[in-house]
Amino acid sequence: LTHKFKDSDTTTGLWVLDDTLEGDSIKHTVTGGVITGGTGEVNDNIKYGGGVYVAGTFNMNGGNIVGNKTTKANGSAGGCGAGVYVNTGATFTMTGDSVISGNTCYNGAGVYSTGTFTMSGNSEVAYNEAGCGGGGVLVNGSSFTMSGNSTVTYNEGTMWGGGVEVTNGGTFTMSGNSKITYNSAQQCGGGVYVTYGSFTMTGGEITGNTATSNGGGVYVNSGNFTMYDGNISENTANNGYD
Repeated sequence: LTHKFKDSDTTTGLWVLDDTLEGDSIKHTVTGGVITGGTGEVNDNIKYGGGVYVAGTFNMNGGNIVGNKTTKANGSAGGCGAGVYVNTGATFTMTGDSVISGNTCYNGAGVYSTGTFTMSGNSEVAYNEAGCGGGGVLVNGSSFTMSGNSTVTYNEGTMWGGGVEVTNGGTFTMSGNSKITYNSAQQCGGGVYVTYGSFTMTGGEITGNTATSNGGGVYVNSGNFTMYDGNISENTANNGYD
């Protein structure tokens, strides 16, 4: 485990990437271990990045980011990126057998990214829960690439985007043997929810997802979903299956 963090403040007990350090020390690599129990950095009364707040470059080649949460500063419902928050201009690379799991917040419980996120290998985002959207991943005006044998699975969005939400001009690319499976949303887009964003699928599968209302597998509110290859099947919703 090799990384350099600073203690953010006395109220959160969270370690945060320090983008003010000199030289190449803003680049961090995690190869094992567990990051857990964080509650986030406060910005405009909202907490961000319960487990890790990335303002530089973070490479995760193994290990676990589990059991973190974010809220509003007063403790009420809110917060983004309980597991990982990737700030604008920052980069997060997730590969190997890395796991982001069991994190809870309002938006983007596993991952909330306004930067660049790349997910490959056998990496997994699983069992995260968002009070609004993006139970597993929320991509906000940025790019997310999913390939290899990576999975987004068993996440929940209380409103939409149980597995993935792409919004505000964000782009999501899915390829290889990657999977978005067994996620759920109580309204729309059990697997994937796209609103003013773009999703491109050149491989992989979106299967076994559920939504109470519309789009068990995929729901496009506004934006684009382009499928060149892959499999979308066996998803369920009250109004429209896949």
